[in-house]
Amino acid sequence: MSDNQNNNPKGIIIGMLCLIWGLGSIAAMLFCSKLENHTGILLVLLGQFFLVIGLIAVICNRKAKPYPFIVLVFPLVGIALLVCGIYILTKGEIALSMLDQYAPYILIWIFPLAGIMMIAGTLGKIRYLKQVCTQEVQAKCVDIESASAAGTHRRKHVTMPVYSISYNGEEKLLRKGMYTNLNHFEIGAYYNIRINPTNPDEYLDENNRKGNNLILILGVVLLVVTLPAIVYMYINGI
Repeated sequence: MSDNQNNNPKGIIIGMLCLIWGLGSIAAMLFCSKLENHTGILLVLLGQFFLVIGLIAVICNRKAKPYPFIVLVFPLVGIALLVCGIYILTKGEIALSMLDQYAPYILIWIFPLAGIMMIAGTLGKIRYLKQVCTQEVQAKCVDIESASAAGTHRRKHVTMPVYSISYNGEEKLLRKGMYTNLNHFEIGAYYNIRINPTNPDEYLDENNRKGNNLILILGVVLLVVTLPAIVYMYINGI
């Protein structure tokens, strides 16, 4: 990334505004949680938070092929929370009683819908890459980029190989793959990958294959775990 991009005043201002908005939203939710009759305003604040995050994700992925439909979950959840919060603020006790009655159904349906979007989006991505990535090439691993996901005392590292290939007589670096911890790559080793002949930034390697398979499995797990619970709730009138 160039120095001009790093020092872009517009990007810095937008980043600072997003940070202030995010911290302000969290602070407002924490404050409202201590108030009486806070359910409505808390849902509104939570809804706008999910909605804005979701819209940012939708905009950032607008040119992705195929489109990752899973990002639509966030704005949809945000809209649902906003509607519920506004309804509670305007209807009071009637809305709260309806929320108590229907909230379990609304919440439990989020998980299978997310699973369906994960499966549909991943299958679409796999199909697209198989269709366009028709040229097999030998790619040299010249670097390994890593990221860490902090959730426990130990950090879980995921990696993505950076490949070098010969394309139209010139060396080209490929670094738009998927981060996973499912493969072991070595710098200097050669790997067979499939690229899109017209756009080599779209390619299919072992990280993509195994990462997409993992997302498919997680989507199926969400469906298998939650659908029986939904059927049980409807049968027993819970």
